[in-house]
Amino acid sequence: MKIEDLNVVRETNDRMKRTAEFLERVEAGKFDVRSCGYDIALPNTHTDAIKALIVSGLRQQIADCRKVLTDRGVVLPEA
Repeated sequence: MKIEDLNVVRETNDRMKRTAEFLERVEAGKFDVRSCGYDIALPNTHTDAIKALIVSGLRQQIADCRKVLTDRGVVLPEA
């Protein structure tokens, strides 16, 4: 593997770890929608919808990272 590939793998792995940690916090309820700049009271249905979008986006980012890693020849355990 070339040094460029190793750098991409390291950076992608770091990004995937940070994203997975954030996803865990969101799923555990340790995340407030207002911390994203929504400093207004939102009905629960709105905050639930925003949280669902955030979770979906984080899962997609993790899937994209996993694809980059496998495309570079990294063998990953099943998610």
